[in-house]
Amino acid sequence: MFVVKGILLVLSFLGYGWLFYDRIHIKKHFVPITVLSWLSVVLFLLGLAGQLRTGAYGIYLLGFLLLGYAGWRLKKGKWNPKFPINMVDICFVGVAAIFLVLSFFLKMDHYDNFSHWAVIVKNLVATDQYPGLQDSIISFKDYPLGISVYLYYFARLWGYGQGILLFAQNLFLLAGFYAIFGIVREKRRFLVYAFLMMGFSLVSYLNLTIRINNLLVDFHLPILALAAISIIDSNRNERLRMLCSLLPLLGILTVMKNTGMIFAGFSVLYLLLLLLQKKMPGKQWISLFLAVGFMFLMNGAWSFHMEHNLPEFEQKFSAEAVSEEYLPVVKEQHQEVISLFLKETFSLSSRAATVYYVTNVAALLLCAWFLITKKELLRMFWVLLGLNILLAGYYLGILYMYLYLMPAEEALRLAGFERYACSIMTFFAGGMILAGIKEIEEHFYYKNAQGDLSRAFYSPKTKMRYQTAVLAAVLVGFNFLYSELNGLVSIRKEYDTSIAGRVEHLVGDHWYQTGEDDNRYLVIANDEESKISSHQLRYTMRYFLYASDVRVTPALEWAELSDTLKDYDKVIFFDDDVLDGYGKNKAVLQQKKIWDAEELGRVMSEKESNQKRGNEK
Repeated sequence: MFVVKGILLVLSFLGYGWLFYDRIHIKKHFVPITVLSWLSVVLFLLGLAGQLRTGAYGIYLLGFLLLGYAGWRLKKGKWNPKFPINMVDICFVGVAAIFLVLSFFLKMDHYDNFSHWAVIVKNLVATDQYPGLQDSIISFKDYPLGISVYLYYFARLWGYGQGILLFAQNLFLLAGFYAIFGIVREKRRFLVYAFLMMGFSLVSYLNLTIRINNLLVDFHLPILALAAISIIDSNRNERLRMLCSLLPLLGILTVMKNTGMIFAGFSVLYLLLLLLQKKMPGKQWISLFLAVGFMFLMNGAWSFHMEHNLPEFEQKFSAEAVSEEYLPVVKEQHQEVISLFLKETFSLSSRAATVYYVTNVAALLLCAWFLITKKELLRMFWVLLGLNILLAGYYLGILYMYLYLMPAEEALRLAGFERYACSIMTFFAGGMILAGIKEIEEHFYYKNAQGDLSRAFYSPKTKMRYQTAVLAAVLVGFNFLYSELNGLVSIRKEYDTSIAGRVEHLVGDHWYQTGEDDNRYLVIANDEESKISSHQLRYTMRYFLYASDVRVTPALEWAELSDTLKDYDKVIFFDDDVLDGYGKNKAVLQQKKIWDAEELGRVMSEKESNQKRGNEK
């Protein structure tokens, strides 16, 4: 049944793919991202209207109707299917298939999956509506749900489980990568594709901390923003096709995360620059206005939802925070935060800083070489300058967040800094890769070679250099891809020893159709790896149990434990060594890991009674 549901979901998607490819004539590279973006945007808006489940099944069935209509046109001879596939497409699909199959066997272990990104999907599946104030299991109700409703669609129509969620998440990411390949104009030049593959394989270095076995969107944001730039560049003379792909992509970027508006803005800025440089028809100004308008429509819809449906909810990142837990740092601590921020920003131990230095040095050396030997200043130089300005603005925005918006406890340790930095650096390095692609295409001797391929190079010597460059780029690219795959396999093997793996093995992974588990849980563990003080174990337990009332504590005294049992339904002894503190009572607690509180209380009472009788004798 699982396989059948998967096939049916693919068929539904094919219906939408046919609509955009055959009827609207969107270029093949942009079809997958267009389909997934429109699905997410429409479902997000329907969710705001309280029609999440109805919307999911409606979108699903409409895909079959479109596929049926395509079949009818084929039968009547009104449709002649043409699917131009080249070696690049075959290579991309092959690599993508490996990653997607691997996704089914991956497990999430990053802390933020269990504090929000994964648990929100369980909540959507259990309630078929956006979380309200009564949904205590959702701690951060102000986080936009753009990617969450997309994952809900897969969970609702295909099945529940981490593998399906990771498959869906990585499908969106791969659709973004495929769209980036659409920027290439020299379709018959394999060097361009090889350089693009190599560049983004190297960029994956920035995602090593989190990998793709998670539902976080920090890597999605820059990749989708670059995909939007590719759509703009490739469709600069085709307004309808540009808008069909660009609007939903910008819309989902805006409501994917609070910082999504920034990355969507970067893409719109590229559109504005092309218009100001008159590299696009004047009528495309309407595309700019519609793009900006749609972004603000999506952002405004979410803000309206927060103000009218969650008016009493206190947002985590807010200058008006009242709760002590969410209060930002005081002025006396600003210098400490700034000092730590600057240290992390420029430290060579940071992946983001390393990529920044390497990218700048490589680009400047290339520009200098061209200026000296060819007497030509590459346009890449101006791209580098512009991206550095955007980067500086982004970092200043992060610093402002740490000083005035983020809770003090997180600001003083620069929580999430590496992810924020790697996210923008992915956009920075990716932007330079796209600029490099344009320069390579510009300097081909014979462009869009058709027929007389012997004149595609200056000489046999330059042809040999071309072939050598292709081989080198392919080898470097596949080496990094192979390293990524090995890393994921290694992480999967180590999952059982991780906190998430141990929790899942102990309590299972619970999905409910009638709301969360209302049992009260007491979890007793040690604070090794700060899993209690950082709340990691608590959030992980809440996700796998799908229960909001979970307290995690170090070992309690025997008497205190006995008095506490009346407040809980279940008691879980997570670590074996916490039992050592109970001395001669250890044997009683060792009987099992998960106790019913009443049963445990009764066993403890009997043990105490036996001890008293023994003492009296």
